[in-house]
Amino acid sequence: MAKKLASFYERRFSAFQKHYAVSLEEITEGSIHKLRVDIKKLKAILLVAELVERDSRQWNSYAEGFLELFNSAGELRELQVSQVLVNTLYLSCDSSFSNYLRRREAEAKKQLQEDLRQFELASLNHSHKKLLSILQNASDNEVVNLAAAYVFKSLKKVARKYGGPGRHSRLHKIRIRLRRVAEMLNLLCEIGSSKALVDLKKQIKQLMASIGEWHDLEVLAGMLKQFDQTCDEQLVKNQNKKLSKEINRNIESKLQAIDQQMKQAFRQLDLEFLNPEACN
Repeated sequence: MAKKLASFYERRFSAFQKHYAVSLEEITEGSIHKLRVDIKKLKAILLVAELVERDSRQWNSYAEGFLELFNSAGELRELQVSQVLVNTLYLSCDSSFSNYLRRREAEAKKQLQEDLRQFELASLNHSHKKLLSILQNASDNEVVNLAAAYVFKSLKKVARKYGGPGRHSRLHKIRIRLRRVAEMLNLLCEIGSSKALVDLKKQIKQLMASIGEWHDLEVLAGMLKQFDQTCDEQLVKNQNKKLSKEINRNIESKLQAIDQQMKQAFRQLDLEFLNPEACN
């Protein structure tokens, strides 16, 4: 019986209920961050259930229940991060762009408030009980083997995808896959940690931090482009062009750093302890 994972799931579901209630009462940067963290962990547990049951279709509606909240909270979070970047790295940008970001943030916050109000927590109860039953009936050993195999195959795939030309165009998908790997490693550490797992988790976290910084710059560049399309004043457009070049230089610099970090990480990564064939 997967007692540890079932217990972890119950704690995460309770945490989600708590942070959902807090966000419903008042949306803050802290509350939406915690809400998104809860949903990421719940999505990882759903992935484990899919691996155990070998069927993802039955969990689609359960996952979709979280997806809209996750996306709305994510959009608001991105706008907040963009404003931090503007206020710390790009102080010379035109104030009208900062005002544009603040307007977009207000709109995103309003949308999230509406999504929170429409979210029916009680509708998850049936799937919640079913998922808990599956986790309770699976063995910890089975879950560990399935999760370890998923991490092993995913990281091998990331290593292949990041090699060769065009790798930067695949970085967003790689970021999503690494995020799933990171959450799966968290689950494995909940069931039974080891030095190898902790070291791998640390390396993936470092990669995710660098790719996250790149992603934030990409989002900012996209928002600047959208803002520029709404501008009529040539002076503002000229300032936007100058800012865009500066952001793109930072993006290129970040990509070069990620290249080096990826090469170093995958040279050093020892994944054999996760290899299902080596474990058999």
